[in-house]
Amino acid sequence: MPHFSDFEQCYGSYPNGLTRRSESDSSSGRWRPFSLETIQALNYKVDGLRWIQEDEPAGDGLEFHEPEEIATEALVELRLAGDELAAVVVA
Repeated sequence: MPHFSDFEQCYGSYPNGLTRRSESDSSSGRWRPFSLETIQALNYKVDGLRWIQEDEPAGDGLEFHEPEEIATEALVELRLAGDELAAVVVA
């Protein structure tokens, strides 16, 4: 898929991500390493690792929601899907 070509090139040929790489491997500069200390300081909330430039346009489609909000939305959708399946089975 051409959409993932930059990621695939940076990730490399090793399936477990063991390819050596650097920030310069990504044409957009989004392939960056973060130390465990940095991630721990963010309480493992990796959405705090955003490094998008301030001059990029707002509304880039990246919205980060709290895990509870995401789980609630997922449950609603699962319940609706369950209702639809139940209707098919009954019919």
